[in-house]
Amino acid sequence: MEADVEVADGGCFTYGSTEVRFSRPHWHGVEGSKLGYVLMVTIDDGEERLLHTSDMDGPVLREVTEEIIEVDPHLLIVDGQIVGLGQSAKHVEMSVQLLLPRCQCLPAILPVK
Repeated sequence: MEADVEVADGGCFTYGSTEVRFSRPHWHGVEGSKLGYVLMVTIDDGEERLLHTSDMDGPVLREVTEEIIEVDPHLLIVDGQIVGLGQSAKHVEMSVQLLLPRCQCLPAILPVK
């Protein structure tokens, strides 16, 4: 099977009236994480915007929170390891404090089995 491969970092791809935008690389959790980088993805159909943080372990860095606020998603999916693998309860609290003032509802933590 042949396919064109494009780097997604910071890119935007359009499919009909839907845009799929990728962030520039962000730390996987805290700055300097040994886990490397991840990309956030926004899907915008012109009416609704969904932003998925892509296993970021919460937006513990202010620059990530600012990007989330700039995107202004209707639905925000923040996922990743809550506590463990370098993520502390302090970092989880930082994530909640950075985002909660911008939320119109309370965050839900859904355990994955």
